[in-house]
Amino acid sequence: MFIPGVLLCEKFFWRLWISTYSEKGLIRVSPDGKIKRYRRADGMPDDKVRLAMELSNGDIVAGTNSGAAIIRGEKIVRVLDGRSGLANLTILSACEDEDGTLYLGTDGGGIFSVARGGVMKNFTKADGLGADVILRLLYDGKHNGI
Repeated sequence: MFIPGVLLCEKFFWRLWISTYSEKGLIRVSPDGKIKRYRRADGMPDDKVRLAMELSNGDIVAGTNSGAAIIRGEKIVRVLDGRSGLANLTILSACEDEDGTLYLGTDGGGIFSVARGGVMKNFTKADGLGADVILRLLYDGKHNGI
């Protein structure tokens, strides 16, 4: 099985999250060994999960080929896709700033920012990015930028 991403969440629940980029979807392994899978049939935008990242409030953002999902506790509480304003659905990267704004890097659509209130903005090459394919994102708190 090809596993492109593994995330150990230690802030809140000590769980292991595995992005499988396959029909297996996103896998969560609890400390007691219990396994829970999140797939399209469970409300995920896609089974092919490219990344999982823990947010400052303990939620998990999962980036897929068809958008992103926000998981709180055991449930998918929000899906970010074309209906919510994403013009490019292939999520390659993610990060969060100190205000809790989520940034999603896409495969050709630049960066989408999603504020806690749900307001979404899109930044592209036309706004000054060097490219619209965003492979990695990192928040720089010292300079307050991405």
